[in-house]
Amino acid sequence: MFEKTIFIKSSYLNINILYRRLIISNLKKYIYLLNLFGGILFIIAFFTPAMYVDMDYCTFYYWYWGLTYCNPDFVFNKITPDLVISGTTMGIIILVSGCNLIISVNKIRTEKKSIKTENKKLITFSILPILIGFFWILGIDTIWRHYFINPDYNVWDFYSFGFGLIGVFIGGGISLLGTILGFIIFKNYTYTYKRPALPKKEVKQLNMTKSYCPHCPLALKLGLKECPECGKSFK
Repeated sequence: MFEKTIFIKSSYLNINILYRRLIISNLKKYIYLLNLFGGILFIIAFFTPAMYVDMDYCTFYYWYWGLTYCNPDFVFNKITPDLVISGTTMGIIILVSGCNLIISVNKIRTEKKSIKTENKKLITFSILPILIGFFWILGIDTIWRHYFINPDYNVWDFYSFGFGLIGVFIGGGISLLGTILGFIIFKNYTYTYKRPALPKKEVKQLNMTKSYCPHCPLALKLGLKECPECGKSFK
């Protein structure tokens, strides 16, 4: 009887709002694929060379975490431990950022977490690798001038960016684009729609059963702590 009453109360919602809600709900499943793709690029970037240089006898590749390759040998950098430590730290941050983006996107798509609660994570883990990329470019130039290159020259006059760097900037840009688009679309939707107020007794029953959100018309699975649509908690 109670659920039937709720259905009747919800039936007079504006049809245009319901139609737009359906579109937004479906769009939510796809707009954050940009963040997912960005996270995958971060992970790939960790495992690919950050820079390389063509030499007479081979092409020399260098990874964030100190691995070097010059045909036919893979060798870890033992000459500049400060570069290895800082580079490994930066690489791990990029890797962790990629993993966190994928986890956050999965939570949003499966409605385990709301867009509102995950949005800050998406922004943080999109921007952080980009900053790491800039720090790497500046740091590698300073350190390598000290060890290998004439101080009057720039290391990037000889070396080229590998996918380890390019992928970070592309992945960060794509992920940021997805986050910004998602924020604009879902922020406008959230504050445009307001559910008609229900009597306190029914709101209390809603909170107890959690079969419907008391703030929007979303039918919920039992056991959720917050609404995946509007982000409101059931405390």
